Amino acid sequence: MILAPEVMTLLKERGIEDTAVVLGGTIPPNEMRELKKTGIKAVFGPGTPLKDIVHTISGMVAGFSQGATGTTTPAPGAYKNG
Repeated sequence: MILAPEVMTLLKERGIEDTAVVLGGTIPPNEMRELKKTGIKAVFGPGTPLKDIVHTISGMVAGFSQGATGTTTPAPGAYKNG
């Protein structure tokens, strides 16, 4: 979890806030919540179905192409904060 928050900080410092950062791997649930708080759009754990990942990223791409960044809803397999 050390690198992801640092990447988010560096992106923000450079004014790059229109880039969706997606993360996946073996990540404890409590760390998933913390990662989402840093601005990561979706966090996928082991075993997340590919169709859920594709659904989430497709929604993000559609949101960006419409100029509505940050308005996508993660797929059921993506961790949702809150």
